[in-house]
Amino acid sequence: MHVGADGKVVAFSIPRDDWVPFAGVPGYNHIKIKEAYGLTKQYVAQQLANQGVSSQRELETRGREAGRAATLRAVRSLTGVPIDYFAEVNLAGFYDLAETLGGVEVCLNHAVSDSYSGADFPAGLQRLDAAQALAFVRQRHGLDNGDLDRTHRQQAFLSSVMHDLQDSGTFTNLDRLDSLMAVARKDVVLSAGWDQDLFRRMGELAGGNVEFRTLPVVRYDNIDGQDVNIIDPAAIKAEVAAAIGTGAPAATTTTPAAKPDPSTVVDVVNAGSISGMASQVSSALRKHGYTAGQVRDRQAGDPRPAPSNTAPAPKPTRRIWPACSASIR
Repeated sequence: MHVGADGKVVAFSIPRDDWVPFAGVPGYNHIKIKEAYGLTKQYVAQQLANQGVSSQRELETRGREAGRAATLRAVRSLTGVPIDYFAEVNLAGFYDLAETLGGVEVCLNHAVSDSYSGADFPAGLQRLDAAQALAFVRQRHGLDNGDLDRTHRQQAFLSSVMHDLQDSGTFTNLDRLDSLMAVARKDVVLSAGWDQDLFRRMGELAGGNVEFRTLPVVRYDNIDGQDVNIIDPAAIKAEVAAAIGTGAPAATTTTPAAKPDPSTVVDVVNAGSISGMASQVSSALRKHGYTAGQVRDRQAGDPRPAPSNTAPAPKPTRRIWPACSASIR
């Protein structure tokens, strides 16, 4: 996923069976991209055990770290772009997050009943609870394009979740944002740098300013008894580069932020429509070293804020399901 300077978000899904070069484990030169994690984890854990490491916890932890690193290398190699942040969520974490959000709204063109995933839903607009949402994004049997159609479902789920977060005010409510981050840190492995600012930037996904894409597959093949996706790495790199831009960023000089003088008193006046925002902002400022002053709502006679030189942000769009998306079966 790439968040541009203009706020536009482009999110790419990588089909799990894409056949890619791999040099991290002896005996393998190509693998399905989904296998980078598991093969590396197992190999590193075995190497450590051979070196005398006996702690199962250490073997598991270091194996997982190696698996994540291998996955990131594989994605970087495939797309040709660096990865600044990553998040890893397993099925248990997905369930907990979906439950925290109170389910998700989806729309199906056709009724589905799949015993493999547990997906059993009527056609039309509906709200799924956490268990149903998990089945919804896991189903691939009974879909015309199998795993690729499952990818479309995952994209639709993500879009719906981000809309719900935006509509509920989570990205502008510090308490709700803290709660969401707490759940994420409990169930999701996050790289360094995930903070409130980054979570707010993720809110761009909910504003209707996002484009979901799936990396292209040239053809399907069977190699050594495995069904794989044959891809064109050069074409994939070109598509990703065209979507996110490849211009090198201008060099910048970073200076550490100055600490506020403790004698600096900040009054916060809520001139907006979100109740309690002044208290939340004042609390956040205190955490950064400022001294809180008055905290109140705007009153008649107070000076109005100076007009901004920038256009107001567009109001987030609601989900629109025109006869249900044709990509969501």
